[in-house]
Amino acid sequence: MTLIFHGLEICKINHKQMQISFCFWLSFYKNNAIQDRWGKLYIRTSDTLKSHQFS
Repeated sequence: MTLIFHGLEICKINHKQMQISFCFWLSFYKNNAIQDRWGKLYIRTSDTLKSHQFS
């Protein structure tokens, strides 16, 4: 699964069909990490965003 970072908009791409399956917005405020309801943790480092899939 590919993550594309545009501002605070993160689009998850379906790696099989290579099409955007869903997009959602994340607002970090004072937090540096947010876990979405799909079980993926997003960590903000400066102006970049890294994602870590939970086992």
